[in-house]
Amino acid sequence: MVFQLLSVRAENFRGFGAPFQLALDAPLTLLLGENGAGKSSALNAIEWCLFGSEVAKKGSGIDERGAWEVAHRGSAGPIVVALTMDALEGRVVLRRSRAADAKVRDADTLELELPGGDVLGPGEIEDWRVRNQLPDWATWKHSFCQHQELLRLRVTDDGQRSAQLGRLLGLDAYLAASAVLKDLRYGSLQKTAQTQLADLEGELARSMERPAVELQEVTARLAELGVDRAALSGDMVEERARVLTAGARELAGGLDGPLDGAAVPDTTDMAELAAWIPGWLRLVKDAGRQLEDEAAQLRRKQRGLEDARASLAPAKRRRDDAQAALSACAGAHGSLAALEAERARLADERSSLKNEERAANETLALLRQALKHLETSGHAGTGVTCPVCDHTDPGLEARLQARLQQGGNGFAPRLEALDQRDAALAKQHAELAGLHAELESAEITYRQTTENLRASLPNDMGDTGEQADGLERQLAAWKRRIEALERDARRATDYAVQCATEAEVLALLGKWRIAVARADAAAGDLTRTAAWEDLDAAIDEAAGLACDLDAIGQMIREAQNERSRERAQAVNQSLGKYYGRIAHREGTPAAAIRVDVKQTATKISYRLIDGTGADATPVLNQAAMNALAFALLFAQVEDRAARGLPAWVQLDDPAQSLDATHESGLAAAILELSARVPVLVATYEGPLSRRLIEAAPDTLHQVDLGTNHQPQGARR
Repeated sequence: MVFQLLSVRAENFRGFGAPFQLALDAPLTLLLGENGAGKSSALNAIEWCLFGSEVAKKGSGIDERGAWEVAHRGSAGPIVVALTMDALEGRVVLRRSRAADAKVRDADTLELELPGGDVLGPGEIEDWRVRNQLPDWATWKHSFCQHQELLRLRVTDDGQRSAQLGRLLGLDAYLAASAVLKDLRYGSLQKTAQTQLADLEGELARSMERPAVELQEVTARLAELGVDRAALSGDMVEERARVLTAGARELAGGLDGPLDGAAVPDTTDMAELAAWIPGWLRLVKDAGRQLEDEAAQLRRKQRGLEDARASLAPAKRRRDDAQAALSACAGAHGSLAALEAERARLADERSSLKNEERAANETLALLRQALKHLETSGHAGTGVTCPVCDHTDPGLEARLQARLQQGGNGFAPRLEALDQRDAALAKQHAELAGLHAELESAEITYRQTTENLRASLPNDMGDTGEQADGLERQLAAWKRRIEALERDARRATDYAVQCATEAEVLALLGKWRIAVARADAAAGDLTRTAAWEDLDAAIDEAAGLACDLDAIGQMIREAQNERSRERAQAVNQSLGKYYGRIAHREGTPAAAIRVDVKQTATKISYRLIDGTGADATPVLNQAAMNALAFALLFAQVEDRAARGLPAWVQLDDPAQSLDATHESGLAAAILELSARVPVLVATYEGPLSRRLIEAAPDTLHQVDLGTNHQPQGARR
């Protein structure tokens, strides 16, 4: 074998963050590991290095790769995969890399290092692939590897099954040639050309009427836009174009600000005007919006100033009324301070009176005690000696009683009078305090109103007290400015409508010119033109080409049929052998699976039949379908090796959907195939891996993938 894979090295690719290297030079390489250990990533790395973006996304033909990510998540470095191979030139290294932050459409970096140290670029690499007869992606995914999603489709899908069997029979070139002829669809093209010719002939008759109809439609539309039919002439386009540009210059100079510097072309050329008008209309509409916005801002300022002015007089009147009421009240009752001083004096007087009352009460208490003493001593009503001064006074008891009767009668009226006076002063004080609070509130409101008014005024106006005339002048100036802005905005808006209409008129006048020219030329016979003669000649040549292609297609089908018969025996033997081995049906009629070739007048198709000649696929269960799909793959790989083409096979978890019996048969088939071509198997520890390890201890290269995705315990 001239071409052989020797090793693969990957870094930052899918499951591999750290560098990973795997030798591939053994007849049988076994990758062992649990889910997530990196088995599939190792196989994917070989594919990606050979084919790049073709292996990913929907374009790969594998639906499960629709959301595929090539880069290893969490790695910041570039993605690099290198394949070392023995080729016609000797030992070479194919290296594909991609920046970690590359966009979807960014190209990979691909280079091939030759034995002498020279490095080939992408264009030269494609020539190298052809020289070494390496497969394309379509051939690879059907003849070099087993993808679980595509496995059973090799058998169940009619198109894929026919293509697989065609490849198995060595008919790749014939199938490619047939596909090219099919894509040409020359028969359909010939019919289409003939139909087009017939349509043109009908069009010739209608073409005599069309210019007149088109001219009538254009003229009618111009009349709707106010252009008199009688006034239509060849000079009208230039005249209306001059009017349009003159109006544009007048508008640009008449508006205050928004269109300053806007360029208006000095031309009557329709193409230039058609390119200028859309942008000019946008400028005019923007100018109208700017003028409307400025007018709206001034209206808001005007309303603010008017509102502030309107609120100033009530605020001042409230303040003045509060001041007048306070002055009147203070004039009638005195100030707050005087009222507070008077109330303080009354409080002192009341306190003194209370003190006097207490002293008088103490004297009265002594008099009561003395009178009680006289009563208890039995001397009441007789002349007795005073217990205090030892003086004998027969009228002492009467005087004591008289003094007690008059002693407490003078204080209560005086205290009541003081309380009434204080209550009156308190009422006056409360009234005066309320008027003070009202005046303070009115002052605050007046100050705030004044500040609002000052904020609504331009900065160059004086103090609020000097603004009566200034306010009126400012409001009048703003009113004039608002009216001017609104007038200019309406002018811009009206002009935009007028300009759009005028642009349509100019376009219609251009069409009118063309329609007139067509009407003048319609009398000519299209069949006498050079274009018509060229079309007629091309249709004759297409008819001759169709006959030649029909003959070529027939030759291809005959050669394909003959080639199929020549290879059928060897292919059926290989296919039956691998199917019987995997399905454990060797030597039984059920194992006699073979390819059946069916030829019709227009195509050749293939199907798989059993020993009875019946279609084999409808009666197969899932395991048998997988066994047959593996048999198709192995037979193709074996056939490529027999023809001296690069051949190897890589299997990703091939034991899925297989029971122990089929796993044992698959192991036997893998061992037999590995004697002819290199086989790379990625699987978990189970019956398949144990059978391979036990049966091929000398030719097996076993690699155990640890949790860090690095080979562990590799042995030969």
